[in-house]
Amino acid sequence: MSFGTEQIAERISICPIGRKRGMNAVLTGIDLTERAIEHTKTRFDAFGLQSNLSVGDAENLQFEDESFNIIYSWGVLHYTPDMRKAVLEVYRVLKKGGCAKVMIYHKWSVIGFMLWLRYGLLALRPWRGLNFLYSDYLESPGTQAFSVEQAEQIYLKLQRS
Repeated sequence: MSFGTEQIAERISICPIGRKRGMNAVLTGIDLTERAIEHTKTRFDAFGLQSNLSVGDAENLQFEDESFNIIYSWGVLHYTPDMRKAVLEVYRVLKKGGCAKVMIYHKWSVIGFMLWLRYGLLALRPWRGLNFLYSDYLESPGTQAFSVEQAEQIYLKLQRS
């Protein structure tokens, strides 16, 4: 199962899933818009890949509990308004013993420093915080970034529940 189908299309075109003898992998992916789904279907068709793609909301997944062995989300969940709810959904649909591979933005990264330099210091507004800068100036409005401690709090608490 993957979130953000456009990124997964890039990864699969480099490393095809289900092409080795004896593998029965089925890719299921969701994205927030029909346009993204159509774009991904076109790319999959170009590489002869099969998948189950649909429009969906990471905070309200339309799948049964424990539906997937592997969940892959590369730079998607930090765009959701309620990332904690989206992560709860990941754990809900992940099978016991399954594996979730998730990438979220690191707050104290070089990107954060560059945002602060450009839109804080050089804009003569050095008091602007990183939460504001990520949300207003990086990619999509509302983008979030997390410290290691914040990410651990979200994911470790959920693993225990």
